[in-house]
Amino acid sequence: KSNRTREPENMNPAEAVRRLLSLEDPPINSLDNDIVGNRPSFPLQADLDKDLRDFNLLRWIYAKSPTLSNSMSTELLHSTQKHLAGSRFAVSSWHIDYLGFLTVVKVEEGAKLWLSCPGMSLAEVGEFAKSREPPQKPLAMYLEDGYILVQPPCVPHFVVGLLPTILTCWMWWCTQWIPNILRQAQLELKHPDVTN
Repeated sequence: KSNRTREPENMNPAEAVRRLLSLEDPPINSLDNDIVGNRPSFPLQADLDKDLRDFNLLRWIYAKSPTLSNSMSTELLHSTQKHLAGSRFAVSSWHIDYLGFLTVVKVEEGAKLWLSCPGMSLAEVGEFAKSREPPQKPLAMYLEDGYILVQPPCVPHFVVGLLPTILTCWMWWCTQWIPNILRQAQLELKHPDVTN
């Protein structure tokens, strides 16, 4: 994103890779929402598909939604798996992941410092959204090659790249969380800058 804005910059792939590896240019984060071909499989995907049916809400919507436009349901499903690439010292400032998703991140290559504040109530997250002040006493985690982080919904977090890093990210909704998802959606409508 451009310096001090939330507007994405468009760049061709060669320029993006050059910037990701550069030590002279300003750091960047790159997001690929449209993973095509063989989509990466989460290590516990078989368990989620068989035993934890509550976590297949989006797949069910996608399969049962002939009335939704094809592009809308495809976009919704694709938003649940993505690749994130970041250069050294690239920052994702304090935010929550959108719409109450459970987020799973696997570090494919590189290293990140991940500050997280689990256990905050929705009211406390609302105060954070209003003030935009960093939460107090975050949990600091060092993530490197092969590490997997499972982050509950509505958790404020701050991430900085310690090395050029590639992540694979999966996001799930659980049917039992629908009331909280709707509450978080209300919060996001009031404070759109609170999400990534």
